[in-house]
Amino acid sequence: MREVQPCGTEAGYKRHKYYKEEKCQPCKDAHNIYRRAHYNKDSNAVAGRKYKEKTNAPKKLKKARKALLIDLYKLIEVKRYKEYLQIKERAKAVGYPPIIITDREPKESREEITERANARRQAQIERSIAIKTKRAIARAEQEEILKQKRAERVKKKNQHGVAMGDYDRCRKLNGIACDPCKAYVAKYMREYARKNPEKTREWSRGQNRRRDKRIQANGFEFYNTDDVLRKWGYDCHICNEPIDFKVSRQCGDPGWERGLHLDHVLPISKGGADVLENVKPAHAKCNVYKRDLV
Repeated sequence: MREVQPCGTEAGYKRHKYYKEEKCQPCKDAHNIYRRAHYNKDSNAVAGRKYKEKTNAPKKLKKARKALLIDLYKLIEVKRYKEYLQIKERAKAVGYPPIIITDREPKESREEITERANARRQAQIERSIAIKTKRAIARAEQEEILKQKRAERVKKKNQHGVAMGDYDRCRKLNGIACDPCKAYVAKYMREYARKNPEKTREWSRGQNRRRDKRIQANGFEFYNTDDVLRKWGYDCHICNEPIDFKVSRQCGDPGWERGLHLDHVLPISKGGADVLENVKPAHAKCNVYKRDLV
């Protein structure tokens, strides 16, 4: 088992350094004390001179060696042997490492070098063409996807009675929604009311409370359906067509459009009173289309 050196000693400082740990302050202090105790001016001066001689080699010699190496390999490629031998002698005189200056036979001629460069250039051209072709294909695919999306938007814009958004779009474009859109919304609301009875009752109570407050403010009197029919007749006061009393009065049921609704001529929301003089019989469809218009 490895013995753990204590902190605050030279051994502890070396342990931190060996394991690449952050050095603690006691170890730093101990290391400084050790250096001051073992300091030798003469030996440090000698070590410094050796380090400078090792690192600061003559720059001119480095440049000369580099230039010789470049000239040497250029001559090897073009097979100019006489000049190659002259450069070799110069390199030996300068002191270039003999491991690089060898009497090897040049491997390629100028024609072979040119052929290899042309092949490399041709490969680059082919790779560039392949990349451009791939990008063009991807761009065409993206344009086709966008085209399909635009076609779907146009198709969705012209559809009626398929989704909930069709009702709002149809009413916004035409001023009033078409029959298929209204039928879809009515069907959706009936399904929602069946699945969420508590929310529907709460919403209906709120609507009824607001309506009752308006009726209280505008005025009312007690009447029934027979009183309205005896006073105003059995025809729709909007289109003057007869009313079918056999069909259901619930919106969305078969034939509900020709059923009986009691319409307030001046709507309650516009200040109309809930009295017999202001209530007339109407078709359900005519009453729905009339809404709160005067």
